[in-house]
Amino acid sequence: MGSGSSGLFTENNLRETILAGIRPKGKNDSFWDSQALRVHFSDKDLWRMSLSAQLIPKARSASDHLVDIGGTVFWIPLYLDLGYRHITILGREGHGFFPEYDLIRKEKFKLEMAVADADLDPYPIKSGSVQCVICFELLEHFAGDPMHFFEEANRILETNGIFCLSTPNVLWHQNLVNLFLGGHPFGWSLFTNSYADRHNREYTALELPVLLEAGGFATESLRTVTYEPRNWRREVLGYLLSFPGALARRVSFALRGETSIARAHKIGGVKDRYPEWLYILYGQPGVTFKIKK
Repeated sequence: MGSGSSGLFTENNLRETILAGIRPKGKNDSFWDSQALRVHFSDKDLWRMSLSAQLIPKARSASDHLVDIGGTVFWIPLYLDLGYRHITILGREGHGFFPEYDLIRKEKFKLEMAVADADLDPYPIKSGSVQCVICFELLEHFAGDPMHFFEEANRILETNGIFCLSTPNVLWHQNLVNLFLGGHPFGWSLFTNSYADRHNREYTALELPVLLEAGGFATESLRTVTYEPRNWRREVLGYLLSFPGALARRVSFALRGETSIARAHKIGGVKDRYPEWLYILYGQPGVTFKIKK
C-alpha cells in the first residue's frame, strides 16, 4: 500500500464532500444540507474527521479494499474521493447502519455491511485481503478484549497494509485539571441506553505504539490534537500540572492533546496477544467470559 496520506480534506471542504455524496436527488438547497449534518455532526466532529481523514492513503487501484470498523455512512464519500471502490463497514448489530446509505451517490463500487462486535467476534472478511483498515473513536468503547480488535485487523490486512486509528487521550492536560479539582479524568464515562456504549478504557498516547507493536504493527506517526482551548485559567493550570511530566522527560507537552491520532502498517503477526500491562487472566488461556446483549 502506498505510504502517502491524502492531504485532501480540511474543515472547509469536508462538509461539502460529505453532503455531495449523500444529498438526495433534487435536494440541493442549503436548508437540507444544514439540517442533515446538524443532526449527526458538530463543528468539533467535522474538525476531528478532517484530521483523521488526512491519515488515509489514496487507493492504488479500484480493487483496493478499505475496511472501516465502527464507521458510518458519512465517511463513505471521503473513501470514494480517495479512490476506494471496495468498502466494508463493520459494526455491531443495530449500530451504525443508517437509512442514509440509500442516499449515497450512485457509482460503481462495492459496499458491504459486516455485522460483528469488534472486540468479540471473528470478522467475516478474508485474511490478507484488505489494504487499509480504519478505526476512529472506537477503541475506548471496548469492554472485553481490545487485543481481539488488533488481532483481527492484523489478520485481514495484507503485509504493509495501513492501519489508521484515533482515540481520546487520557493524558490530556484538561483531564489532569479535572482530577486536580475532584472530577473524573475520563472524557466520557456516562452510562447510556446502549450496553457498553460508554468509554470503558481511555488510553494514553504513550500506550498506542505499545498496543500497535503487540498487534504486529509499526507506528508511522503519532500526534495529539485539541479542538479548542477551554478558558485560559484551565489552560494555564493544565500546562502547570503537565510540567513535572515534561521536566522528567516522561510526557512531552506535545502528547497532552485531547485526541490521539496514529497511523501504522502491518509488519508481521501478532506479537503479544494478552499484554500483561493490559490483561490479568487469572490462570485462564484467554478472555473466556463474554457478555452479549
